[in-house]
Amino acid sequence: AYAADGARWRLRLRYAREPKPLGTAGALRFAADALDLRESFLALNGDTFFSGSLPRLVAFHRQKPEAQASLALVRVDRADRYGTVQVDAETDAVTAFVEKQPGRQGWISAGVYVMAPALLAGVPPGRNVSLERDVFPRRIGQGLYGCRFKDAVFLDIGTPEAYAQAASLLDAGS
Repeated sequence: AYAADGARWRLRLRYAREPKPLGTAGALRFAADALDLRESFLALNGDTFFSGSLPRLVAFHRQKPEAQASLALVRVDRADRYGTVQVDAETDAVTAFVEKQPGRQGWISAGVYVMAPALLAGVPPGRNVSLERDVFPRRIGQGLYGCRFKDAVFLDIGTPEAYAQAASLLDAGS
C-alpha cells in the first residue's frame, strides 16, 4: 500500500506474491515468470541496508555483455556471520564462495543483485531453492561478477541489535 504503483517516485511497480515460501531463488523465479521479465532486473534482500549506488551496479552489469548476475559486494572486518566472495582482481568475475570463518575479513554479498532472467532458467518452478547456496556457486565461471563497493554502508538487520542500529541509520538520514 505504501509504494502502490510507484508513480509518486516516477517508477512503475508490479508485484508477484509467492503462494508458499520458495527460497530466494525460487521466489525470484516465480516473480520473473509471473511478471514475464525479459530484461535484467534488480533484486534486493529486504532485511539489509545498503548505501551503495544502484545506478553504478546497473552500469557495471551492462559493461559485461556475458553477465548473468552482478553482485554488490561490501568489505567487512568480521565476516563471521557471512560467507565471503572472492573475485578476480582484473575481470571482477566471481571465483569462489568461502563459507563462514570466524574472525575473517573479506568481501561479502550485500544482498543486492542485477540479474538476467536466464540465470533462473535452471531453477525448477514452484520449488524452494536458495540463490546463495544452490544457484550462485554453480554459476562460477558462467557470467557471475562482483562489483565492489569500498565505502558503502551495509547492515544485515538479522539481530535485535542490528535492527536498532538500522533504525538509527534511517533516522539520521531523514
